[in-house]
Amino acid sequence: MGKKVTVITQNIDGLHKAAGNKRVIELHGTDQTSTCMSCLMQYEQSEVISQWIAQPDEKKFRPISEDDFVPTCKNCGGILKVIYPSSDSIV
Repeated sequence: MGKKVTVITQNIDGLHKAAGNKRVIELHGTDQTSTCMSCLMQYEQSEVISQWIAQPDEKKFRPISEDDFVPTCKNCGGILKVIYPSSDSIV
Protein backbone atom coordinates (compact mmCIF):
# COMPACT_ATOMS: atom_id res chain seq x y z
CA MET A 1 0.00 0.00 0.00
CA GLY A 2 1.50 3.31 -1.10
CA LYS A 3 1.17 6.81 0.25
CA LYS A 4 -1.78 8.99 -0.72
CA VAL A 5 -0.45 12.18 -2.21
CA THR A 6 -2.41 15.40 -2.55
CA VAL A 7 -1.04 18.10 -4.82
CA ILE A 8 -1.77 21.67 -3.72
CA THR A 9 -1.15 24.15 -6.49
CA GLN A 10 -1.57 27.83 -7.32
CA ASN A 11 -1.54 27.04 -11.04
CA ILE A 12 -4.84 27.47 -12.91
CA ASP A 13 -3.86 25.54 -16.05
CA GLY A 14 -5.03 22.07 -14.98
CA LEU A 15 -1.71 20.43 -15.82
CA HIS A 16 -1.47 18.56 -12.51
CA LYS A 17 -4.75 16.76 -13.27
CA ALA A 18 -3.74 16.25 -16.90
CA ALA A 19 -0.55 14.57 -15.65
CA GLY A 20 -2.66 12.00 -13.85
CA ASN A 21 -2.77 13.33 -10.31
CA LYS A 22 -6.14 12.39 -8.80
CA ARG A 23 -6.08 14.48 -5.63
CA VAL A 24 -5.44 18.09 -6.63
CA ILE A 25 -6.41 21.23 -4.74
CA GLU A 26 -6.32 24.25 -7.06
CA LEU A 27 -5.99 27.23 -4.71
CA HIS A 28 -6.80 29.81 -7.35
CA GLY A 29 -9.39 27.80 -9.27
CA THR A 30 -9.00 26.68 -12.87
CA ASP A 31 -9.35 28.04 -16.37
CA GLN A 32 -10.42 24.61 -17.62
CA THR A 33 -14.16 25.22 -17.13
CA SER A 34 -16.71 27.96 -17.68
CA THR A 35 -19.81 28.46 -15.55
CA CYS A 36 -23.21 29.82 -16.59
CA MET A 37 -23.91 33.10 -14.84
CA SER A 38 -27.63 32.25 -14.62
CA CYS A 39 -28.01 28.54 -13.76
CA LEU A 40 -24.40 27.82 -12.63
CA MET A 41 -24.07 24.82 -14.97
CA GLN A 42 -20.39 24.08 -15.68
CA TYR A 43 -18.88 23.39 -19.10
CA GLU A 44 -15.45 22.30 -20.26
CA GLN A 45 -13.61 25.02 -22.18
CA SER A 46 -14.03 22.83 -25.27
CA GLU A 47 -17.69 23.93 -25.34
CA VAL A 48 -16.68 27.59 -25.57
CA ILE A 49 -14.19 26.76 -28.33
CA SER A 50 -16.86 24.77 -30.21
CA GLN A 51 -19.24 27.72 -30.06
CA TRP A 52 -16.52 30.06 -31.36
CA ILE A 53 -15.64 27.67 -34.21
CA ALA A 54 -19.33 27.42 -35.19
CA GLN A 55 -19.41 31.15 -36.01
CA PRO A 56 -19.10 32.24 -39.66
CA ASP A 57 -15.48 33.01 -40.62
CA GLU A 58 -16.24 36.70 -41.12
CA LYS A 59 -17.15 36.92 -37.41
CA LYS A 60 -14.18 34.86 -36.19
CA PHE A 61 -11.44 36.86 -37.83
CA ARG A 62 -12.37 40.44 -37.00
CA PRO A 63 -10.18 42.84 -35.05
CA ILE A 64 -10.45 42.29 -31.29
CA SER A 65 -12.07 45.73 -30.93
CA GLU A 66 -15.01 44.47 -33.01
CA ASP A 67 -15.31 41.06 -31.34
CA ASP A 68 -18.78 40.51 -29.89
CA PHE A 69 -18.59 36.75 -29.30
CA VAL A 70 -20.32 35.66 -26.08
CA PRO A 71 -20.48 31.93 -25.24
CA THR A 72 -23.90 30.82 -24.02
CA CYS A 73 -25.31 28.06 -21.83
CA LYS A 74 -27.06 25.22 -23.65
CA ASN A 75 -29.30 24.75 -20.62
CA CYS A 76 -30.73 28.27 -20.15
CA GLY A 77 -29.05 30.58 -22.68
CA GLY A 78 -27.11 32.46 -20.00
CA ILE A 79 -23.58 33.80 -20.43
CA LEU A 80 -20.62 31.48 -19.75
CA LYS A 81 -17.68 32.89 -17.78
CA VAL A 82 -14.53 31.52 -16.17
CA ILE A 83 -14.94 31.66 -12.38
CA TYR A 84 -12.00 31.37 -10.02
CA PRO A 85 -13.56 29.88 -6.88
CA SER A 86 -10.84 30.86 -4.44
CA SER A 87 -11.74 34.52 -4.73
CA ASP A 88 -15.28 34.20 -6.16
CA SER A 89 -14.16 36.58 -8.89
CA ILE A 90 -15.37 36.35 -12.45
CA VAL A 91 -13.09 36.92 -15.40
